[in-house]
Amino acid sequence: MNTPIDTGDTAWVLISAALVLLMTTPALALFYGGMSRTKNTLNMMMMSFSALAGVGVLWVLFGYSASFGNSLGAWGSSAIPSKPPGCTA
Repeated sequence: MNTPIDTGDTAWVLISAALVLLMTTPALALFYGGMSRTKNTLNMMMMSFSALAGVGVLWVLFGYSASFGNSLGAWGSSAIPSKPPGCTA
């Protein structure tokens, strides 16, 4: 069945993901900052936020095509076939 994508459901998933991201990132920064010495707390927090920024850039560059590309067996490129040659299934 080819059902259309509901915009309300999509918006809810995006808002939920954004709220989890806003909740998790500062919590991890405070957690790791609390485990380090007082003079290194700001450094640990900045490393947490920079790791989040790095993951965001990698998602934009590679993750989106891997998740929503045409191929299931390769990194989203349709140049590499996802099925072995001769397979009709």
